[in-house]
Amino acid sequence: MKTKTTHLPHKSKALENRLRLPRFLRAALLVSVAVMMGSGAVASDEKKLSVYFVGNSLTASTTLDRVHNLFAQRGIDLQFGSQLSAGKSLLRHLNYAKEPDQKWMCWETSEKSGESFLPHPNFYVADPKTWRFGRYDTALVSHKWDALVMQPYMSPIKDDMEAIPAFMELALKNGATDRFYLYQTWPRRPKVKPAQPAPGEKMGPDDGAARDIDYAVEWTSAYTATIEQTDWKANQFCASRDYFQKLLKMLGERFPDLKQPIHLIPAGEVLFAIDAKIKAGALPGLKELAERKPDMVPGAAGGFDPARGANLLYVDPIHFNPMPHKNGVVGNLISGTTIFTVLSGENPVGLSAEAYGFDPEKDAALVKAIQETIWEVVTSEPATGVSKK
Repeated sequence: MKTKTTHLPHKSKALENRLRLPRFLRAALLVSVAVMMGSGAVASDEKKLSVYFVGNSLTASTTLDRVHNLFAQRGIDLQFGSQLSAGKSLLRHLNYAKEPDQKWMCWETSEKSGESFLPHPNFYVADPKTWRFGRYDTALVSHKWDALVMQPYMSPIKDDMEAIPAFMELALKNGATDRFYLYQTWPRRPKVKPAQPAPGEKMGPDDGAARDIDYAVEWTSAYTATIEQTDWKANQFCASRDYFQKLLKMLGERFPDLKQPIHLIPAGEVLFAIDAKIKAGALPGLKELAERKPDMVPGAAGGFDPARGANLLYVDPIHFNPMPHKNGVVGNLISGTTIFTVLSGENPVGLSAEAYGFDPEKDAALVKAIQETIWEVVTSEPATGVSKK
């Protein structure tokens, strides 16, 4: 199913009006916005935000053009660049030049629109000659950013503690940014059996059937590997709350003099809360959406059983939307809105989810319940830097 993404204007009427305010009123407004948004938010004075992302398909499948749409609804012009490649860890991203045969993509806001740029409509076919920012070793050397977002993936803490500091040191050395975020992802579901491709077809590591997990058990399991470990146990429970807590602690000790601590975009923690609400029947309209638009709740294809919790949102072992990861689904409304909430510091309640395929009337209660859950989790987690005050 091909989903059409609607882009909102890069400058809202409200923003244009605000720029006409007398200077003293503008200053007062900016102070009140800064207080409301909290210390973790990075939206700048003129409501323009530039962010560079490093990650794999779990970053790409949030559909950054829809994330751009969420910011635009609040009059924030999100200008982004990224280095993406399917299934890659941060360490492989760091060492991308050693794998020239791999597809290292850069999804960017590169479509000229007035005084700004809109997201490229199809990052899979973006011509490197048209890139504004390029891969990380250009983007973090020749450009300035309000924030760098890094997405760990199924990596031992040893690898992430090699890669993340290297990205940060490059950005700090070149004055690219001094604000850093970890995009917290979620547990992978094991396959029932190895995928069997059809004759002449090639299947990727995430194709094929997957077994349900108890999301709460996986998420709350302890990560016990040490910084020296490289055996198979070093990858066990690396997508868990404990892993990210340990990683943030180590990074904080490594970089004690940052102006801002390294912040967290807690998508995995939000899904933990969503999992509990699905099981408790506290996400109104989810079953109805699954029946009306089954592609948007792909895990419910065999029947809607709330006891399965977050498994209902998965389409394969790890993704929420199928290849080529462009569909709007419940899962990437959750992940994209979590990114918006942390980077903007704003309460997402009231944002339209139409760009994700949600009906503004039929799905209003469901969208609101998801947005309220995200706001509660984000403002309850100190590492996000966002509070309700």
